[in-house]
Amino acid sequence: MANLPLSQALSDLRNELRDAKLSADPNLKLKITAIQLDLSLEVETTASGEVKGSIWSVVTGKVSAEHARSRTHQLSLTIEPKEIDDQGNTGDFHVGSAPMRDDD
Repeated sequence: MANLPLSQALSDLRNELRDAKLSADPNLKLKITAIQLDLSLEVETTASGEVKGSIWSVVTGKVSAEHARSRTHQLSLTIEPKEIDDQGNTGDFHVGSAPMRDDD
């Protein structure tokens, strides 16, 4: 499993949605209302210490220790994608052709 920051995962999701919209079949329109992301987060803490000593600059020694602990957390996000036009108006996200107007 790759280590992927949350910001990169969301950026990749945006790119996938953009690609889906650009390569959509105009005869099949899909409205995406929610996206469920299930992520595993691993948090690792490490502590270490080291002691060095020498006697008359002839005998030297070093003792070190390290302790690591990790925990895995599950995170679920539900995202509702919206499209925003140049004027800041929001609308539902559709993959496929643009919504048909009544005068078409």
